[in-house]
Amino acid sequence: MEVVQLPSENQARRKIRAARAYIETLRRMHPDADVLRSLDRQERELDELEAMLDRADDIVRAPSARHLRETHPV
Repeated sequence: MEVVQLPSENQARRKIRAARAYIETLRRMHPDADVLRSLDRQERELDELEAMLDRADDIVRAPSARHLRETHPV
């Protein structure tokens, strides 16, 4: 069974990657402690968003209960 990624998920993951790259650029440009704390907080938020996408992806890819009953009878 082929799993197709939704365009919105692809877009979200691209935006997260772009935001991480931008954060890294800002870290190099502004090594000030206050700025770094803010960037760390923003990066944690990106981690949470990515984790939500991963959980949603796991749910979509999980086999249905019916499929499991049919392929693995007790």
